[in-house]
Amino acid sequence: MHSDKNLKLFATIVALQYLSAPVIYVGITQASLLKHLDANATVANLPGSSFFVMATLVALVAWAFPKVRHLKPTLTACYGLAAITSGLTAAAIVSPVSDQIKIIVVILQSGITGATIPTAIAFIWEVLGRTTNEAKRGVALGLAYGAGPIFAAVGSLVSQLILAGHFELGPLNLSVEPIEAPANYSLLFALIAPVMGLASFLSSRFDIELPDDEPERRPFREIIDLALGVAAGIVAMVFALQKLMPISICFMFVSTALFVVHFRDLLSIRLVRLVAIMTLIFYVGNTIPSNMSLYSKAVLGVDPMEYAGYQNLLRFAFKALAGAGLGWLLVKTNPRSGVLVTASLYVFALLWAMFATGKSYLLAFGIFGAGELVGVYAPNYMLSACRQSKMKRGQVLMNLAMGPVGQMGVVFGWIADTVHEKGITGWGQESQAFGFKISFALCAGILIAGLLFTVLWIPRKPERKE
Repeated sequence: MHSDKNLKLFATIVALQYLSAPVIYVGITQASLLKHLDANATVANLPGSSFFVMATLVALVAWAFPKVRHLKPTLTACYGLAAITSGLTAAAIVSPVSDQIKIIVVILQSGITGATIPTAIAFIWEVLGRTTNEAKRGVALGLAYGAGPIFAAVGSLVSQLILAGHFELGPLNLSVEPIEAPANYSLLFALIAPVMGLASFLSSRFDIELPDDEPERRPFREIIDLALGVAAGIVAMVFALQKLMPISICFMFVSTALFVVHFRDLLSIRLVRLVAIMTLIFYVGNTIPSNMSLYSKAVLGVDPMEYAGYQNLLRFAFKALAGAGLGWLLVKTNPRSGVLVTASLYVFALLWAMFATGKSYLLAFGIFGAGELVGVYAPNYMLSACRQSKMKRGQVLMNLAMGPVGQMGVVFGWIADTVHEKGITGWGQESQAFGFKISFALCAGILIAGLLFTVLWIPRKPERKE
C-alpha cells in the first residue's frame, strides 16, 4: 500500500517539476528577462551558468545528509526553497529597485534553483528505489516521464501567453490581454511558487521505512577536494559577473582539476577517463540555449520574450518524441549510438540556428531539445562502463561534469559581446548577430571534435570487468 502511495507521489512531483519547466529549467526565460533589463549577452548567460555551477552542490548535500531519515526533510527543504526564491524573485522584478539589483536577484534565484532541484531529483530517486518494487516502478516512470513532457508543454504554453499575450500553432489561436514587461515575468515566477510549494508538501507525505543501521557521514577530509572544486566554480562565476573573463576561466580550470583529484580512483580506469572527457565535451552543448534565445531578435525582429514560450514548447515536445525513438535505438544497437545521435542533434541544431531565417529558426530549439537527451545517454554509457561497485560513484561524476563546463555559456556570451563591441561583421549581418553566429560555430566545432573523439576512442559497447 505504501509502495502504491509513493509511486503516485513520485509521478505527481515529477509532473509538477515539468509544469514549472519555463522557470526551473534555467536558460531561455532568464536570458530573455535579463535582455529586457538591458544586460549584455555575457550577463544574460550567467543564470544558466549559475544553475550548472550550483548543481555541483548535490554531492556536498549527499555527504552532509547521508541517512535515510534525511530524505524527506531534504526533499521538503529543496522544493520549499525553490518556492520561496521564485516568490521573492517575482516581488523583486516589480519592486522599485535598479535593474542591476533585479539582474543579481535573477542570477541568485537561478543558482539556488541549481542547488535545490538537482538535489531533489537525486534524493527522490533514492526514495523511489528504497520504497517501491521494480515491477511496479515502470508504471511510475511511465506516468512521470511519459506525461511529464505534456505538463512541460502546458507550462510553456502558459508562459507564452503570459510573456507575449498570444499563442498561435496551426488552428490553435489563443490570446489574452498582454501584460507589460517586466510585470509579465513577475507573474510567471509568482505562479511557479505555489507549484513548488505543493511539491514540497507532497514530499513530506512519502512513507519511508527507516533501516536499523544508518550510514554515518564520512570525514570532511575525504571530500575537501570536492568542496574546494565546488567553491572554485562559484568563484569563477563571481569573476564572470565582474566581466573578468580570464580570471573566471582560470578558476574554471582549477575547479575541473580538483574534481579530477577527487575522482582519481575512477579516472585511473582508461575507459572511464575517456567517457568522462567525452561527456565534458558534449555537455558544452547544454550551455548555448541562452545565446540562441538572444539571437532570435536578429532573426525574428522582435524581443526574445515574444517567442520564449514557443522555444520552450518546441524544446520539450521534440525531447518527448525523440525519447521514444532513442530508446528503441538503444535496444537495437549499442550504448554509444545514443550518445552519437544526441550529440549530432546538438550540432544540427546549431547549424540550423546559423542558417535558418524567419520563424523556421524556432525549429532549432526543438532539435536542441532532442539533443539534450545526451544527458541521459552519456550517463547510461558510464553506467555500462563502471564496475557494479563503482556505478553510484560514476553517476555522481557525471552529475558534477556540468559544473566545470557550465561557465562556457558565459564564455559564449562574452564572445558575442566582444565581436559586437569591436564592430566585427560578416555573412551580411551586423556585429551583434554575427557575434552570436561565431559562438554557435565555436560550440558546434567543440561538439564535432567530441564526435570524432567518440568514434575514434569510445567502443560501441563497453566491456566491464568485475
